[in-house]
Amino acid sequence: MVEIDTYFRINNEFVLIEEFSNQFSDIDYIEGAIILKINSVTILSLETWDYIDQLWAYIINGLETIMLKENYFTYFPDQAIGFFVRNKRKRFSKGFY
Repeated sequence: MVEIDTYFRINNEFVLIEEFSNQFSDIDYIEGAIILKINSVTILSLETWDYIDQLWAYIINGLETIMLKENYFTYFPDQAIGFFVRNKRKRFSKGFY
């Protein structure tokens, strides 16, 4: 089972995207986080926040690679966090640098 939630980071607090109704002060730099769990294993959490629109783009670009059963690696848009997904006997493993 895959569980995904997206949060915006507003004034150092996380707001679930569905509950956000304000405007952004700068639409080019929207901070946020993705909570991603696969089979109850947390892959991404609020601790790994960054520019959320760019982070989603990086992850979506990697889906094709992952679906081809290949490993996928990317850095977060503006933080020194490397993210990889490695196929391991049709199971996902994850890691951060």
